[in-house]
Amino acid sequence: MATWNVLSLNRAGSLRKLKEELTKYRIKIAAIQEIRWPGTEIMDTGDCTILYSGSRKSTLGTGFVVSKEYNGSIMEFRPINERICTLRIRARLFNVNLICVHAPTEGTGEEVKDRFYEELENVYDGAAGHGVKMILGDMNAKIGREKMYKPIIGQESVHMESNNNGERLMDFAVSRNMIHISPIKELTR
Repeated sequence: MATWNVLSLNRAGSLRKLKEELTKYRIKIAAIQEIRWPGTEIMDTGDCTILYSGSRKSTLGTGFVVSKEYNGSIMEFRPINERICTLRIRARLFNVNLICVHAPTEGTGEEVKDRFYEELENVYDGAAGHGVKMILGDMNAKIGREKMYKPIIGQESVHMESNNNGERLMDFAVSRNMIHISPIKELTR
């Protein structure tokens, strides 16, 4: 499983390149952000299914790429808006609720950020069943090494200090008894 801000799938060859990279790293389910495709759709591409939630303006957009071998595990896809969508999959022992997000950037107004986190809270709290809940995506946050965040992030962080988005993310994580795992910056081959 992985998450990737693809920056756009509107460029020629970008979908092919995305699928090649996912295959190379043997990623069966990927949460993707900034797709920039309009509308909402479930699209079969032969070797995988793409489920996405966009806007009318071809900006932002979130979704999932699911390897064909896992199509039978898909229980539900819910497009919320261009910043949030969910995928519920059946696993061996329990169901997994994946929430793909693309948070507003640090420079975005407080009202937009407040609305995003209110919607994320509603989606997270309303996720079906008693299975695992995972939030994947681009949170546009810097999580620092502040002592108060150690129980949530552990001993390491890339940044020394959290920005406003990082503080919002940590507040959300604490309120839901979650842990935060930072992405790997670059995979080695």
